[in-house]
Amino acid sequence: MKLLIMLLTMSAAAAYASPEPYYTNQNGYEYYCEPISSPNPNAVAECAQKAYAGPFSSTQAQELCQGAINTAPAECGIKMYQGPFSTQQALQSCKGATSVGPADCAIKAYSGPFSTAQAMELCGRHSTVANADCALKAYSGPYSTAQAVEMCKSDKKSIDITALSQKISPEQKAADLKELNQIKLLEQKLISKQKSFDLKTN
Repeated sequence: MKLLIMLLTMSAAAAYASPEPYYTNQNGYEYYCEPISSPNPNAVAECAQKAYAGPFSSTQAQELCQGAINTAPAECGIKMYQGPFSTQQALQSCKGATSVGPADCAIKAYSGPFSTAQAMELCGRHSTVANADCALKAYSGPYSTAQAVEMCKSDKKSIDITALSQKISPEQKAADLKELNQIKLLEQKLISKQKSFDLKTN
C-alpha cells in the first residue's frame, strides 16, 4: 500500500513538473522553444512594480508588463536601458518578452555594426543572443547589415533569397560602416538627452 501511494505521488509530481526548453526543427529551420509556465495572477503586478522601480514611469511599466507571465519584460527592459537604449526603445523590444533574450540580442548587435533601429528590428520579443550571433556572422561574410538583419531577425518566418543574393563589396561595407558610426554618435546624443529627461520626470 505504501509503495502504491509513493508511486502515485511520484507520478503526480512528474505530471506537474515544468517542462524544459527545447529545440525543434520545422521546414529546415531550427527554433528554440520555451514552455509557458502556468499563469501567475500576480505576474503583471510584480513585473510592473519591478519596471517602475527601474527607469520606467507608471504608465510605461503598465504597458511593458501587460499580459506578462513573469517579471521578464521588466528585467529585459531594465537591461536594455542600462545599455545604449532609451526607455521607449526598451519598452518596444521587451513588451511580451519571456526572458532577457531581446536585451542580450540588441546589446550585442549594437556593439557590432548595427544601429539601434537595426538592433531592435533584429531582436524581437522572442529573440536570443543567437539572433545577434547569426547577424554578426552573416555580416562578416558577403552580406550588408540590412541583409544580415533580414536573414536573422527573430520574427522571420521565411527568408527572401533574392534580397540576400546581392553581394556587397568590401568598399561598400567600409562606406556603410563609416555612415553607421556617424549615425551611432547622433543616436547616443539623442538617447543621452532622453535618459536625462527620463530621470527628471520620473
